[in-house]
Amino acid sequence: MPTYTTSPQATDIQTYIFKAADIDVAGKADLIGASKSVYAMQISNGDGAVRYISMWDATSVIQEYADVLIPVNASTDMTVYIDNGITFSTRLSMNGSDAVTAGGNPTDLDITLFAN
Repeated sequence: MPTYTTSPQATDIQTYIFKAADIDVAGKADLIGASKSVYAMQISNGDGAVRYISMWDATSVIQEYADVLIPVNASTDMTVYIDNGITFSTRLSMNGSDAVTAGGNPTDLDITLFAN
């Protein structure tokens, strides 16, 4: 069962921290509730195969090709820094999957993202 939390933070780096533990294919739509830019992500894939984080500039999880797709190698922790940020002008929606589009639920895929 996925766990999602969003908390407003007032620092120079971000105004929101979003954390998804065991993110799944259903994903999370409109996760921050406003137009934001993402500047960094910490992704942890505890599964024994490649998993994918998909992100859409939309108010819903679309289940087709994403605006941003991040492959995460098996049993890997990674940090993604985006110097100029990725702006989601509509809303930010995302999911995790075992395939590039739709696919099945990963069993151990966590993400924390920092947005402003």
